Amino acid sequence: MNAELPSEAVRELRAIRKTATAIFAGMAVILGIAVYNQVRFWGLGTTIHDEHISHIETWKEVRDAIDRQNFDGTLIMALALTEKAPAFYYGHSYLGTIYLAKEDLNNAEKSYTRAYELFPSEENRKNLEAIRSRLGKPVEADR
Repeated sequence: MNAELPSEAVRELRAIRKTATAIFAGMAVILGIAVYNQVRFWGLGTTIHDEHISHIETWKEVRDAIDRQNFDGTLIMALALTEKAPAFYYGHSYLGTIYLAKEDLNNAEKSYTRAYELFPSEENRKNLEAIRSRLGKPVEADR
């Protein structure tokens, strides 16, 4: 019986090690996917070749330009980034914010509408309804 105990313990330890290795490998894959998605969606490390943009542009730079109220430059950056990732709802929301700041309510409505279509959140609904209200259109967004 004493000879079986260490052998059984060794088997259990091997099983635990095998499980831990599989978990670690799975976590590494998930981390890799998360990093890839950050790079892909936020434009980190990508270059946009455009007549107005010759260096790296990211959504962080768009946010910073909005904070500095540089709406003309911000619009160019946001349009280029949104063109690269048209299914990224936040880009359309940024465009709506920029157009609103420039008092271009029709384009703001189009941008907020697209953001709401891609991601029908409460925030996107409120933005769209606020613009429609200012334009004198029916306020309630399609739910």
